Amino acid sequence: MASTTRTDYRHAEHAGNFADLFKHTLLTGLLTALRALSEPLVYLESHAGAGRYTLGHTRARCMRELVDRTSPPPPPLFATLLDLLEWRAGQCVYPGSPWIASRLLGPDDRLHLVEQDADTLLSLTALFTGDTRIKSLAGDGLRRVIELMPAASRPGLLLVDPPYARERERDAVTRLLNEAVARWPAGTIAAWYPRRGDGIAPHLHEGLCARAEEQKIDCWIDRPARSENHMRGCGVVIINPPSGFARKWKSVGEWLAGRLFAEGAGRSGTIALG
Repeated sequence: MASTTRTDYRHAEHAGNFADLFKHTLLTGLLTALRALSEPLVYLESHAGAGRYTLGHTRARCMRELVDRTSPPPPPLFATLLDLLEWRAGQCVYPGSPWIASRLLGPDDRLHLVEQDADTLLSLTALFTGDTRIKSLAGDGLRRVIELMPAASRPGLLLVDPPYARERERDAVTRLLNEAVARWPAGTIAAWYPRRGDGIAPHLHEGLCARAEEQKIDCWIDRPARSENHMRGCGVVIINPPSGFARKWKSVGEWLAGRLFAEGAGRSGTIALG
């Protein structure tokens, strides 16, 4: 079994922020579209985290305010995400991507969740005790998910979601994306990234192999003007998105950009790559 380590990064510190809400709404959209396929799916995740998080008082209050101001009714994808929130005595339990995937996928689908931090892996494993569809696995997710990929013809989704705390992670992500699409041509590959002043987005865009047979898009969101020293937004690079996904996502992204920021409207976009 791969060894676990303790890391400085914790998903819980960022759970429920605008980047999470954007990423998880988009994840909901991808899984919903893929579920329309007749074949069982495989879901892989490189940095799974604990799966669910109890938000602190301030973030829970912000989440309640966001829920209360989603009128007129939000897009169905965001409404589905909100339905996965739980409120317990004033506390908000927020769904991480493993929990979202486990709720949206069916009995014949399979989920392989990789987590490197030892304590977080214990929480993740406990969360899904008894769910035979799900395996929680230890190791470096940027390496381990390659070993876990199914047969080339089986559909599914790989979510790559590192913290990008070290410069070498962006190179590792680019290598992983290129190897994943070569090994798993039927899979949809999605890689989240932060939009900030260190050039991660151009690096990912330029590093993808130019193969005409795969569609590649980048869905992104930026909040109102921020210093380049801060994360001004985030995006998700998607290789082999479900048919028509970019067109359907456009209005959802625009809605999120207008709702996720209390200080004013943000911006969103979807661009084709390669």
